[in-house]
Amino acid sequence: MRLLVFEYSNDVRKIIAKQIKLINSQADVILTRNLYGTVKELSKCSFDIVIIDGDSTEGELKKVIELTKSKNKDAVIILLTSYDIPILRKRFFDLGVDYNFDKLTEFDSFLKILKTVISDVKEKEKNKAV
Repeated sequence: MRLLVFEYSNDVRKIIAKQIKLINSQADVILTRNLYGTVKELSKCSFDIVIIDGDSTEGELKKVIELTKSKNKDAVIILLTSYDIPILRKRFFDLGVDYNFDKLTEFDSFLKILKTVISDVKEKEKNKAV
């Protein structure tokens, strides 16, 4: 299982990486802090789960989503933002985001969903191997 965590904040990035390793110690986790590094990693290989810092996409969220899905159409995309604006959430979902959370008020909900998504991907991998 490969995960990409694109998060500008070093502290938030470390928390997410730690939580992923607690959920699945075997997960291959790639951490990036900017759009350039994210696009570079997405161009190299596919990921099962991509977590995107929506505040740092520099208007290129659609490009990141398209690149992610071009490598793995089943990739789960989780968008983290610093705001909760319903009309923007709808736009994010229309672009292909699977989950959207406000980092400030919904971080616990994000962690719960992350655990579920990792378990689901792990189960799919297990079923493919059979």
